[in-house]
Amino acid sequence: IIGVVPSTFTCAGTKQWVGAGESWGYIAGTGGKCFNVPKSSPYGQTWGAAGDVITVVLDYEAGTIEFYKNSVSQGIAFTNLTGPVYAAVSLTATGATAKLRVLS
Repeated sequence: IIGVVPSTFTCAGTKQWVGAGESWGYIAGTGGKCFNVPKSSPYGQTWGAAGDVITVVLDYEAGTIEFYKNSVSQGIAFTNLTGPVYAAVSLTATGATAKLRVLS
Protein backbone atom coordinates (compact mmCIF):
# COMPACT_ATOMS: atom_id res chain seq x y z
CA ILE A 1 0.00 0.00 0.00
CA ILE A 2 1.32 3.44 -0.86
CA GLY A 3 -0.06 6.73 0.32
CA VAL A 4 0.25 9.38 2.97
CA VAL A 5 -0.10 9.43 6.75
CA PRO A 6 -0.73 12.27 9.20
CA SER A 7 1.90 13.30 11.73
CA THR A 8 -0.15 11.52 14.42
CA PHE A 9 0.08 8.12 12.65
CA THR A 10 1.75 5.37 14.69
CA CYS A 11 2.74 1.80 13.89
CA ALA A 12 2.77 0.43 17.40
CA GLY A 13 0.37 -2.48 16.75
CA THR A 14 0.71 -5.65 14.75
CA LYS A 15 -2.03 -4.85 12.24
CA GLN A 16 -1.46 -1.27 11.18
CA TRP A 17 -0.82 -0.13 7.66
CA VAL A 18 -1.13 2.85 5.33
CA GLY A 19 -4.86 3.41 4.85
CA ALA A 20 -5.68 2.85 8.52
CA GLY A 21 -5.41 5.33 11.40
CA GLU A 22 -6.78 8.27 9.40
CA SER A 23 -4.26 7.74 6.60
CA TRP A 24 -4.88 7.34 2.86
CA GLY A 25 -3.69 4.40 0.76
CA TYR A 26 -3.72 2.79 -2.71
CA ILE A 27 -3.45 -1.00 -2.54
CA ALA A 28 -1.17 -2.85 -4.97
CA GLY A 29 -2.77 -6.29 -5.10
CA THR A 30 -6.38 -5.17 -5.54
CA GLY A 31 -6.14 -1.65 -6.96
CA GLY A 32 -8.42 -0.59 -4.11
CA LYS A 33 -8.16 2.42 -1.84
CA CYS A 34 -8.69 2.81 1.88
CA PHE A 35 -8.97 5.54 4.47
CA ASN A 36 -9.14 4.96 8.22
CA VAL A 37 -10.61 1.45 8.03
CA PRO A 38 -9.23 -2.03 7.31
CA LYS A 39 -11.56 -2.37 4.31
CA SER A 40 -10.92 -1.17 0.77
CA SER A 41 -13.19 0.15 -1.93
CA PRO A 42 -12.64 -0.20 -5.69
CA TYR A 43 -10.39 2.44 -7.21
CA GLY A 44 -7.75 1.84 -9.92
CA GLN A 45 -5.49 -0.72 -11.57
CA THR A 46 -3.47 -3.25 -9.61
CA TRP A 47 0.24 -2.53 -9.40
CA GLY A 48 3.42 -3.91 -7.93
CA ALA A 49 5.23 -5.41 -10.92
CA ALA A 50 8.93 -4.67 -11.14
CA GLY A 51 9.34 -1.17 -12.55
CA ASP A 52 5.86 0.14 -11.68
CA VAL A 53 5.98 3.78 -10.61
CA ILE A 54 3.20 5.14 -8.44
CA THR A 55 2.93 8.90 -8.15
CA VAL A 56 0.89 10.51 -5.39
CA VAL A 57 -0.44 14.01 -6.11
CA LEU A 58 -1.67 16.06 -3.15
CA ASP A 59 -3.82 19.14 -3.73
CA TYR A 60 -4.27 20.85 -0.39
CA GLU A 61 -6.48 23.61 -1.82
CA ALA A 62 -8.98 21.10 -3.23
CA GLY A 63 -8.34 18.57 -0.43
CA THR A 64 -7.72 15.78 -2.94
CA ILE A 65 -5.33 12.87 -3.40
CA GLU A 66 -4.77 11.41 -6.85
CA PHE A 67 -2.60 8.42 -7.74
CA TYR A 68 -0.86 7.72 -11.04
CA LYS A 69 0.35 4.30 -12.15
CA ASN A 70 3.21 4.61 -14.65
CA SER A 71 2.14 8.21 -15.49
CA VAL A 72 -1.55 7.29 -16.03
CA SER A 73 -4.02 8.91 -13.64
CA GLN A 74 -6.20 6.49 -11.72
CA GLY A 75 -8.56 9.38 -10.90
CA ILE A 76 -9.18 11.30 -7.71
CA ALA A 77 -9.03 8.79 -4.87
CA PHE A 78 -9.88 10.98 -1.90
CA THR A 79 -11.47 14.38 -1.31
CA ASN A 80 -10.79 14.68 2.43
CA LEU A 81 -7.07 15.51 2.54
CA THR A 82 -5.86 17.52 5.50
CA GLY A 83 -2.25 18.14 6.38
CA PRO A 84 0.47 17.94 7.19
CA VAL A 85 1.10 14.43 5.89
CA TYR A 86 4.11 12.25 5.16
CA ALA A 87 4.76 9.81 2.31
CA ALA A 88 4.45 6.21 3.46
CA VAL A 89 4.46 2.64 2.24
CA SER A 90 3.30 -0.64 3.80
CA LEU A 91 5.04 -3.79 2.57
CA THR A 92 3.77 -7.30 3.33
CA ALA A 93 5.00 -9.50 0.48
CA THR A 94 8.16 -11.52 0.99
CA GLY A 95 11.08 -9.77 -0.69
CA ALA A 96 9.07 -6.63 -1.47
CA THR A 97 11.00 -3.38 -1.87
CA ALA A 98 10.04 0.23 -2.48
CA LYS A 99 11.80 3.51 -3.15
CA LEU A 100 10.23 6.76 -2.05
CA ARG A 101 11.11 9.96 -3.83
CA VAL A 102 9.49 13.20 -2.72
CA LEU A 103 9.13 15.92 -5.34
CA SER A 104 8.06 19.44 -4.53
